[in-house]
Amino acid sequence: MPEVSIIVNCFNEAKYLREALDSAFAQTFWDWEIIFWDNGSEDESSKIAESYGDKVRCFRSETNTPLSHARNQAFQVAQGRYLAILDADDVWLPTKLERQIALFEADPGVGMAFCDSTFFDDAGDRSRVFDYTRPKRGKAFGSLLAHNFILSSTMVFRRDCIENLEFVFDERYTRVADYDLTLRMAYQYQIDYHADPLNRCRVYDLEDKPWKKNMVSRPAEAKWALENL
Repeated sequence: MPEVSIIVNCFNEAKYLREALDSAFAQTFWDWEIIFWDNGSEDESSKIAESYGDKVRCFRSETNTPLSHARNQAFQVAQGRYLAILDADDVWLPTKLERQIALFEADPGVGMAFCDSTFFDDAGDRSRVFDYTRPKRGKAFGSLLAHNFILSSTMVFRRDCIENLEFVFDERYTRVADYDLTLRMAYQYQIDYHADPLNRCRVYDLEDKPWKKNMVSRPAEAKWALENL
């Protein structure tokens, strides 16, 4: 069994997918599998993923489904002791997994780990998430409740802790399912982070992601999620 399952959900990301997968293959920590879940793409995404060989286990939905549903499907087939998310348009630095897995090994009470991240676009770097602040370690539910500071491609979970939850991603949400998951994890477990920006998060204008225009606004859905929580 691999130590880490890297969850890559994808919908029409052929333009950037190879860069994301290459960053996983460049990791200094090598005991991993990639769960590639093509969520009904209409481009060459699946063919790109299949070209990487046996370390990439490829799955495909015939129709496009909400991301929370697709992620749940991918998590169900993952085999690793740790579960990491890599968005198909983001990029990891080579030591990301090595440094984050060390956080779990150092403290059995840690259920989730994350790291700093650099925002970038085609013009280059923009800013870092934690340029001026540092997030709380350990029992951080209150801080996370006040502000969502964890990006999806920085998330790594201890499998045993995820399995103790009633469910992983709440499929009622289209924009904040990852935030809802981190809140429920932080309520029950300690969280930790690496201060270095080990992830690069690609940013877009809405014109680059036209399918997002019809989604519920993030603030409105976040309010709904907090009320449900």
